[in-house]
Amino acid sequence: MTSNTEVKALKAHLAINVIDVARSIDFYRKMFGIEPSKVRQGYAKFDVENPPLNFTLKALVFTSNVPLPTM
Repeated sequence: MTSNTEVKALKAHLAINVIDVARSIDFYRKMFGIEPSKVRQGYAKFDVENPPLNFTLKALVFTSNVPLPTM
């Protein structure tokens, strides 16, 4: 017996802070080969199909040359 149910993979979510959202959009547009699904002031989202990924860029104003803390 065959089943018609489709198994969908869950999408991972990854958000990164960037200094220049527009420049980062250009880079990730080339890397993923797709256009962002949402673009707002200081924000962009890519809905990547393979691998299943919600990838977001968020503008972050860096106020010093001190490295960001790691977890």
